[in-house]
Amino acid sequence: LDRDELCLYYQPIVSIRTGDVCGVEALVRWQHPQRGLLGPLEFVSVAEETGLIVPLGSWVLGEALRQLAQWRAEVPEAADLWVSVNVSPRQLKSTDLVPTVERLLAENGIPESALRLELTESALVDAAGPQVEAIAAVTRLGVGFALDDFGTGYSSLAYLAGLPVTTLKVD
Repeated sequence: LDRDELCLYYQPIVSIRTGDVCGVEALVRWQHPQRGLLGPLEFVSVAEETGLIVPLGSWVLGEALRQLAQWRAEVPEAADLWVSVNVSPRQLKSTDLVPTVERLLAENGIPESALRLELTESALVDAAGPQVEAIAAVTRLGVGFALDDFGTGYSSLAYLAGLPVTTLKVD
């Protein structure tokens, strides 16, 4: 972060009905000075273990919303585009998540409905009360919440019915 070596790649999310790009998923990469471009599997787990995932996640969210605002302003076809950003279990434990989401949405002039946060199924299964409350607080703002990699863990549809998840991403 300090050396400005991180960047985001955007994976399009396409409507099956229309074939149009309706959203994008922001994916972080590290442009390492010696090793080249590194994918998240090579550094995110260390960031999670050390707690650096919280500032990393805030940077990703801010950068993704800044880029979305730019696209919406410059490309008429992107006026309704939304962005999806992954969050980690440690970010959910942070008391800063909801205020950070609110602040970054406001700073970038992005409506809450244009943001989706994603958490993996395995992380959600391990989530405790405060983490589930953080998910509920974010969804009360109007932000969507997606469960990624559904089908790879042990959760059931009955368990999911009690959670404020708006989207399932089936693996």
